[in-house]
Order: sequence, then structure tokens, then C-alpha cells
Amino acid sequence: MRKPPTLVRIGLTLVLVVGGAGLVVSDAAGLSTSSRNLGAAQVATPRCSGSLSGIGLTENVPSGTSITTVTLTSVPASCDGAALVLTVSSGSTTGAAAWTVAGTGTTLTLSTSVPLTSQTQADLVMTGP
Repeated sequence: MRKPPTLVRIGLTLVLVVGGAGLVVSDAAGLSTSSRNLGAAQVATPRCSGSLSGIGLTENVPSGTSITTVTLTSVPASCDGAALVLTVSSGSTTGAAAWTVAGTGTTLTLSTSVPLTSQTQADLVMTGP
């Protein structure tokens, strides 16, 4: 008695799927893991020394209503090379400026003038050197 062709195809498909899965598992089981296969390293990260809380920040308001530049002072010399980003916000207006630290101070021009209000906030982020 012959089996219907549909059952033969289903049986053959199951054999191929199960057999194929066995090949994948056996191939993966043959892989070895060791410390030579993975990369790892330690690097000393230099840090700014000195008092970062001593950095002076003066918001310059030449028009009397909007901040256009910000002057930074007393940046520790050990921070030379650090990436500094300043953001000044007031309501929905935000101005930003970036500087690669070189020296102990600078005046940064904001990307957008920010209205001076009682809710004005300045955020300073320094990464590196």
C-alpha cells in the first residue's frame, strides 16, 4: 500500500528540519571560548584636578534682556583638552556653545540668545581630557 504523497512530503520535511537543527547544534557545540577570543584592556583615564566647583560663569546680557555670551573663568589648567559643552535655558529657549578647553577661561557665544528671567538655568558638562 502506498502512502499518500502529502504524508510523504510532511515526513520528509520533518526529517530535514530535525536533521538540520541537529547539524546547527553540533556545529555550535564545537566552538570553543577562551580569553584569547575576547578583547579586553584597561586604560588610565586622566582627570581634571583642582576644584571644578570654583569655575566662574558670568552670563553676559548686552541688551539688558537676553544672554548672548557666557564668560568662564578659573577653569583648572589640568582640564586642558577636555570637551566642554555649555547649555543655557530659559522657558522654551535654549542656547548652547562648545569649547575644547585650552587655558583657564574663555568667552563662549551661545547658538541662540536666551531671555534673562528668574528661571534661567546654565548647565556645564566637561568630558575628558
